[in-house]
This record gives sequence, structure tokens and C-alpha cells, in this order.
Amino acid sequence: ADGFPLGWAHRVPITINHDQIDENLAYFTLVLTEEMSAVLSSVDGPLDADGLRPSIDGGGDVRFSADEAGAQRLAVDVREWVTDNDPASGSLEVAVKVPSISSSTDTTIYLWWGEAGETQPAPGDPFGQFAAYDAFTDFVSPDGGDNRTSTPLLAVPHGVTIGGVAGPNGLGATAFDQTGGIVFTAPGGGVPSFGYDRDDPFTINALVWRGPSMFSSPGGGAAFAHMDADSGFAGFDLFSNANATAAEIVAAHKINNWPANARKSEHNGTAPQEVWQAISASDLGGPGGFDRTRLYVDGDPVPAVDATLNETLSSTDTTPNTWPAIGGRYSSSGNWMNVWSGRISEIQVSSAVREEAWHKAWHDNRLTPASLLSVGSIEDVSVEIVNGDGQTATVDTPVSTPPSVVVKGPNDNPIAGVEVTFAVTSGNGSVSGATATSDASGIATVGSWTLGPTAGVNTLTASAAGLDDVTFTATGSAGAASQLTINAGNGQTATAGSAVAVAPSVLVRDANDNPVAGVEVTFAVTSGNGSVSGAT
Repeated sequence: ADGFPLGWAHRVPITINHDQIDENLAYFTLVLTEEMSAVLSSVDGPLDADGLRPSIDGGGDVRFSADEAGAQRLAVDVREWVTDNDPASGSLEVAVKVPSISSSTDTTIYLWWGEAGETQPAPGDPFGQFAAYDAFTDFVSPDGGDNRTSTPLLAVPHGVTIGGVAGPNGLGATAFDQTGGIVFTAPGGGVPSFGYDRDDPFTINALVWRGPSMFSSPGGGAAFAHMDADSGFAGFDLFSNANATAAEIVAAHKINNWPANARKSEHNGTAPQEVWQAISASDLGGPGGFDRTRLYVDGDPVPAVDATLNETLSSTDTTPNTWPAIGGRYSSSGNWMNVWSGRISEIQVSSAVREEAWHKAWHDNRLTPASLLSVGSIEDVSVEIVNGDGQTATVDTPVSTPPSVVVKGPNDNPIAGVEVTFAVTSGNGSVSGATATSDASGIATVGSWTLGPTAGVNTLTASAAGLDDVTFTATGSAGAASQLTINAGNGQTATAGSAVAVAPSVLVRDANDNPVAGVEVTFAVTSGNGSVSGAT
């Protein structure tokens, strides 16, 4: 309904390197920040508020497409978009759903901006916030804040401040110091209807940073957990264990009733301290042992080991019935257990088993974007001549067709609202209506162009901020003859009855002293009884 792509003035291609994609991906949500490309935070780029190509603060004009024409529009979640007169101080974080990413050829999408007065579509719009995630994604919290999907989950902090600290590569994050975490409630504060029972598959992805205290706190911490009030344990969670010397990287739990009906898979590698890491788990659902859980660290699969007693989910069906939480386990009695120490950035929970290629792409996008993404040069609007070039008119008179230009955006889309200035650059002519604004068809027309008083070439330039000028040329022709002056042959002396040495000639000029061609001049003897030949 907003007319995209007509009117959008700027676009930039973003290419996904197929060498980093192990298998074709469908409906993958790609995240971009200003730190992932110098182009996005460059002078005269989209974040430069007083530059040549500013976007709308807040990202109202931000759009994405899967093609350079803008015909295949993509859904986008604008998480953050801040412009600044110093673009290095601006910031952006957007999530865009890419329908297909090839493992054999590079995939290119396009970021567009530069249309005044636009706003982002409503969250439920086909191209809005909710649609930026696939149908399996139930929960996304970029930095501990509210869920970005259509599942109604609102963040309530307990002893922490949501956001406000740096995450990896320009992403946001929340700091946790083992005093509390973030609980997610239904609107109005009730327990949300969110959770996976024994038969359901699920995937949890987390970007985590472990602080020093994590390595000396018995019990470790949960990056994400959803408790089961009946068993007193997490219905499902993604966990980092700890002991006196090291923290295990990841453990995934799925519990009906601890310990009789539970599944726990662990990777016993040593976790890094104060380093961002992607940890993930996919559970296949249904009854069975630890081998039904797939673990991933920084995108790579890791062997799962049964660290308990080969506990197995039975056919007992239990759905978590308390509040999901980031940064710890939150019980039905309102107590925190296994609280995180350090930082947590994006958490994503899906009702699907994500394949290995998906986990790798998720890690590469968030933690090593330079290997996955490249951003091309910004493509701008241009000004082109429409009418009024190459005309001829009498000096000191307007040309018959006022010069006009069209302002075009990428893919020749007309751009309205661009101020174009027309200025005489040679010939000493003049213009009226020197400043014109492009209309809905992208056309801007000068009021009039009057040529200068001297016959010959006149030029007029049309210019718009940040764009290459275009130049019109017109030829001024002399006006009506109004002056006749002697050119040569006056005051001669010759023998009577013979011709003078220099044939008399005259200059025919207009009112501006321009020579006038094609005027018939008659020479006649007025005294002395001489004669002329070629009198006319």
C-alpha cells in the first residue's frame, strides 16, 4: 500500500557468500547491524542525518527486496534505527527474512531507503515485524527485551536492566550478575501459553558471554529456561554448567519429571571466559534418551554425552506451566535458580529441529558476519533531461518549451519531492521559477528560460543535492533587423566614369547589435549621376 519501490531513492546490495552455506536454506532470518558494514555507517550513507542520503530516524522508510527491481519485497523487523549528524554515532539493527539462500551461488538482497513520510508497516502486516521470522520461530529476544514474534510475551526484568550493554557486532545485550533475570509474561501479567511438551521438537539458540563469576558458581546458569511447576525443574532449557575451574559449554534439558522422566544432553568442553559464543540445542521430541538432542557450539555440532543416568522421557505428557525466563530458572514460587553471570544477547526458540547448516549460518551471521556478508556500493537517484534541450529562439525571448528533467531512483523508479535548481551557465540569459520540485512522475520543470542578448550558444544547468548536474543547450538567433550601418567602401576617390576600388557594403543588425542575415538591402545612387550593378 505504500507504493514501494516507487519513490525510494537509494538502495544497496547485500550479498550472502554461498561458500559459507553448507545446504540450501529456506526462510532464514538474517540480522544486520551498522557494525557489519562500513557502508551502512558511512558519510552520506543511510545513518548520516545531515548527509546526502539520509534515512528516516526510526527506520520508517527502510525496505528490503530479493531483487534489484524491488518487485519481490521482503518482510523486515526494524529493531533499532538511529540516525545522527555523525553517522559513526548512528546505529541500526534489522532482521529480514530471506526466502531462499543458495549453497551453490551467492544470494543478493537489497536494502532500500529514502522516501519521505514513510513508516514501518504494522507488526502483523505481511511485510511487518512478525513476518520477518519463519512459521516455526516462537520466540526472539534480541537483547532481553520483548518477544519480536507474534507470540504475546512481554519482558519483565528482575534485578537487571534490559539492554544497555554491547553485544557482538553491534547487537544489543543485557548484563546479568546472578541477582535475577528476565521473566516473560502474557499481556496483563499472566502465565503465557508457551512451551513444548514431551512430543514436541524444539530448538534454542543463544548468544552468550560468561563472566568470571560463572566459573566459580556451583550449578552454573541457564541462558533460557521454561520451568515446569509440577516437577520443579525446567520443562526445557539451554544451560551452562560450572565448577571451580571451568564452565561446560552447553547442556540441553527436557523434563517431564526429574529424574525419572528427563532427557539431558551435554557437551563437556571448556567454555571461554568473556568471549561471545553461540550455543544451541535442537531436541527431536518424543520419548527417548539423550541421543535425541543435538548440540552446537559456534555453529559446529558437538558430541552429546549422557552426563546423568541415561534418563529417558517417558510417555508422560507435561507442558511447562510457569514463566519462561532469560538468565536463569524462574520457579512458580517466584524464586530464581541457576542465574547467569555475564551477558546474553539474542535468544531464539523455535518449534522445529534446525539442521546443521541452519545453526552454522545463524552463528556466522551473528558472530562472524564478515565471512558471510558483503555490502556493495550505494546506488542513488539520477537526474535526466526530459524536454527542452537543443532549442532555437530569438535572443532576449524565452524558449518555446521550458526545460524539464526527471528524477529517477534505482531501477528507474520516479522520485517525487526532490528539489531541482535551474541556473544559467552561459549566454547571459535568465530563468523564472529557478527552483522546482519533482512531481509524482519525478518531473521538475523550470518556469521559463529566456535566452541572452547575444546570438549563439546558451546553456542551462539543472542540479539536485548529491546528484550529477545535467546541461541544456539552446541557440539564440538574431532578432528583427533594426540597424543599418556602413561596413566598407565609404569615402573613396576614383576617376570619373570608373568603379570605386571597394564595393560599398553595410551591416544589418538587430536591436542588440547582432548581425541579421537574409535581409534584402537595396543600393541606389542618390547624387552624382553614377550607377550601380547588383543593386539589391
